[in-house]
Amino acid sequence: MYLVYQVDNLVLFTSTVGLISASITLFYQVDIKKIVALCTVIEMNWLSFMLFSNFDVVSLKLSLLLMLIHATMTSLEFYSVDILYRVYNSRNYFDIVGFYYLNPIMSTLLWCMVFVIIGVPGTSVFFCKLFFFMLISQNNIVLYWLWCFIFFVYLPIFFMKL
Repeated sequence: MYLVYQVDNLVLFTSTVGLISASITLFYQVDIKKIVALCTVIEMNWLSFMLFSNFDVVSLKLSLLLMLIHATMTSLEFYSVDILYRVYNSRNYFDIVGFYYLNPIMSTLLWCMVFVIIGVPGTSVFFCKLFFFMLISQNNIVLYWLWCFIFFVYLPIFFMKL
């Protein structure tokens, strides 16, 4: 039992370090494909943290829902990046100018994807985050405030910067 507890703590620590590392790297990226990949790293660290922090039926079901949402959104994001690359011949977001005026429907869809990723209230990711933060607040208050800062302050600022 002690070994299982140590493995759980190791996974929780590794997930937290991975989240912080990917978040810091994300802030300085200009390649849109790498941004999508780093968002995947963040979500997978979040998922592993959620699974190992309190393994019960509800967290397992929410983790499966999060995996489904992640698979769908990441596929759409990589497809969108491919479309942007075909139009602009670049994945650098400084090179993509006037996209909203040239393609307002695609731009609106990209904004919707960003809102789902951030977890705006009303989206399914919001409810997964709500449960996750209720779960983590019961276990470790320091990690709770660290993850709250990253998810509700740092990452939305990054996405709005884009």
